[in-house]
Amino acid sequence: MRTSLSDEQLSFLFGVCRRTIANHMNSARENLHKNLVPQFINRNDRSVFLAHMTPMSKLLFDIPDDKACIVFDATYRLAQKCANYAGQKHLWSEQKKMPLVKPMVGCSSDGFVLYVFGPFDATHNDATILQDCFQRYANDMSTIHEGDTILVDKGFRDVLNFLTEEKNLKAYCPGLGQLNTAEANASRCVTKCRWVIEQVFGRLKKKFKIFSLPAHNTTLKHDLDSLYIAFALLNLFHKPILSDVMHEGIAQTLKSRLNVPNRLQIIVQEFKLPQLRVPFLAVEYTSLDNEENNRLIGFPELSMDDLYYLSLGPYQIRNAISYYAEHQKEGIFLVQKFHPRPKHPSAALNYEKYGISVEEPTLIKAHMKSRYRGDKYHNIFVLIDKAKVGRDSIREYYCTCESGARTAGCCSHVMTIVWFLGCAQYHGIQIPNPEICNVSITIHKTTLHSERQGDSQ
Repeated sequence: MRTSLSDEQLSFLFGVCRRTIANHMNSARENLHKNLVPQFINRNDRSVFLAHMTPMSKLLFDIPDDKACIVFDATYRLAQKCANYAGQKHLWSEQKKMPLVKPMVGCSSDGFVLYVFGPFDATHNDATILQDCFQRYANDMSTIHEGDTILVDKGFRDVLNFLTEEKNLKAYCPGLGQLNTAEANASRCVTKCRWVIEQVFGRLKKKFKIFSLPAHNTTLKHDLDSLYIAFALLNLFHKPILSDVMHEGIAQTLKSRLNVPNRLQIIVQEFKLPQLRVPFLAVEYTSLDNEENNRLIGFPELSMDDLYYLSLGPYQIRNAISYYAEHQKEGIFLVQKFHPRPKHPSAALNYEKYGISVEEPTLIKAHMKSRYRGDKYHNIFVLIDKAKVGRDSIREYYCTCESGARTAGCCSHVMTIVWFLGCAQYHGIQIPNPEICNVSITIHKTTLHSERQGDSQ
């Protein structure tokens, strides 16, 4: 499983026939499934749940000591195309555009795998699969008690009512669409704890390379046993997956900001700042040195710890450099300073009126392209106080993206601006894998249009 070598390759390496290799593999699989798997997977022992609770999940969701937190998600196991058309219909995933099966996995908040069910047809969505698991595997899931916390992603939204009303569980899912501040903050709590299952799947495919490749159709019947064994080995030999090990106060900070309103959002919407151009002064940062930048904007220099406590996690910081690289390459990294003329209506803006305490305010606006949609742009606003230093100088921030109203951390767009102005430009920027943009040929629509015009003439 670790090397994904076939029986033919193993028979060549060990100098024995393929049938001998297959017999040894079957014997090892049966022994491990009989003696190892029951100790770790689908155990009817609630003490395992409680032993793998993290302080982060207990604090964010107010989970008492006798209750547990379980994260569910369906992964996918790629398969090969099948000549059996009936079987191919069961395996074909319209979303992934390839044949696969879907095991359902449940883990604790520290990445300890508790449940592995399935695999299910690729045609079923995650919500349908989880609801079926509660009915089909009722005995195994009897260790989940009323009042336990279930964390899922957006694909499970159709099963939330079943979990909360019929099973009396506390089920949480990230929000959909444009979120207000309370919804965005609540969504951040879910993603802060739910990310662990993505790490579990990544660890599975990294340690056992066989699961990163399509399974041969003749071995699919053994595949679930192999998956059981792989997860049991991960539980046995690998350390818990914990976030913010070096920043113990992150959970408390996130919890304390859940009910903090986004005051800058109120200002932006009231004065319609995304649509206004007149009161903003464009600043071309690529041609400025640090001294000139400080004179025009006065943005404070920030450490990586400052950025971490602003975003309340590493994910947004990792995204920042990728966002910057895209916009810098396309020449659309635009930053503006709020500088209205005396007679402009926005010149009367009084931050104190909105409950924002700031001595020397500077409002910065930026324009960024969406990561997922090429025709969509977001406006980012960051209010700084030049009288303060470090992260205390970042007073308010707001972005027009779906989760940009959050105050418990910030979105990746806000972090990109803060990261560049406050940290990266002082220490140099290393673009990740810059040569990837030159690997293939890009055909621009303007080129095709001009060629058609030339042909018509």
